[in-house]
Parts: sequence; structure tokens; C-alpha cells
Amino acid sequence: IVLPTEAEGRRRPFIAQVRAHPICVTTAGPHRSNGFKFAEYVAMSRCIVAEPVATEIPGSFAEPRNYLTFVTPAACVQRVLQLVDDRALRASQMQANRNYFQAWMEPERLARKLVDTVAERAAWVESGAEDESLAAAIQR
Repeated sequence: IVLPTEAEGRRRPFIAQVRAHPICVTTAGPHRSNGFKFAEYVAMSRCIVAEPVATEIPGSFAEPRNYLTFVTPAACVQRVLQLVDDRALRASQMQANRNYFQAWMEPERLARKLVDTVAERAAWVESGAEDESLAAAIQR
């Protein structure tokens, strides 16, 4: 959506626009991060058309289940039209994003993952495995 005024890009109007449209587009921005909009789209069970995701997303979040990618403006339009024309893909992607949000992004789940990670880190430090990386200790 190209907004006619800056005020329409503020939080409340932005959320209202996302709720009004089942298909949302996000770009990577100058730092190659799809940013908060990507997460907002997942949280609201929207279909997502995005520039390639450069960051690692935990869990089973993947293309085409949760989003479709593009690298050119023409490819962006093609991906949006693909979702407009394919009702089953649209419904499937929206459901997958709802499931992902419930499993990974709900505040209670995020808090639990944080507590678990801190507990794993504490156990790693207490084990005296200082020359072992935290990633290796967590994978054990």
C-alpha cells in the first residue's frame, strides 16, 4: 500500500490496513532485515510476499508454507497475483502463519523460551564447559 500521507503510516492506521488485506508485502530495507512488519503479518495470519529473508527464523517457518519471495518489482506483482488467484494457497499460508504465531510468538511462549534458554545457559556455565561453545552445549 502506498499511503497518501505520513500519518497513515503510524501504528493504528497501519494495523487497520493489515487487518483489511489478506496479502501483505514487505521489503528487506537497508539493513537486509524484513523487520517488524514481517512479524506483524505473521501475528495477524496474513499472507506474506517478501524480499528474500536473510535472517534465520526458528521453527518450521519456510517458503512457500509461510511466505513467498520476490527479487524484482515484477516478481512481487506476480507473487501477489499468485496468492489472489490461488484461494487454497492463500488459506493454507494464513493458517500456517496462525499456527506459527501460536507455537513461537505468543508472549507466554516467548517468555518460556527465554526462561528455558537462561536455564540452559546457567547449566552450561555450572558444568565447567568453558571451552565448549554455548551453541554446542545447547545442541547436546
